[in-house]
Amino acid sequence: MAPILVRETRGLRPRPGNRVSPAGATAVSGSPLRLWSVVWAGALFAAILTGPAGAIAPASIVIDSMEVSPPERTGVPQGSAASFDILIVLQNEGEKAGTAELVISGMYGLIANETIFLAGGRSVTKTYPWTLKGDRRHSCMATITGDVGAPSNMPAAADLHYAAATPGFGAPLLLFTMAGAAALAAGGKR
Repeated sequence: MAPILVRETRGLRPRPGNRVSPAGATAVSGSPLRLWSVVWAGALFAAILTGPAGAIAPASIVIDSMEVSPPERTGVPQGSAASFDILIVLQNEGEKAGTAELVISGMYGLIANETIFLAGGRSVTKTYPWTLKGDRRHSCMATITGDVGAPSNMPAAADLHYAAATPGFGAPLLLFTMAGAAALAAGGKR
């Protein structure tokens, strides 16, 4: 068997007995086993430089977005509660499936807590109900741990505004009584 001969032939004249590729770039001769060894060594060198061939990225679940729907409610009767929805999108940026623990908490405690399994490269949108009471801006925070690379969190907020207080029958009755008393007092002085 002839030894493997690899020679650059650009700009050079091929010598008699060397085989030249059709493109004229490289001449290779030798046994198929030796040729396979050279190919395998090249693949190994490439794997060292770029990482193992076929390596799958681990799961990396992140909070892609979070919002409250509707973002604001106005004209709600005084003292009553209003319902909102928290919409959260989780994305697995890795290629492997992973599991993450999602915790959403608000000003007054836990809103939702769920373990989420997500296949590689997939996303999921989750909706959680949120009941609020009190005329002000309410805020919540989502935190995710597990197959996330690094724990992450994202805030969201909603505004709740009560309707203006409308006077009941008591105020007009009081005004009428005071006007009548003033008229009687003014009429009695004549």
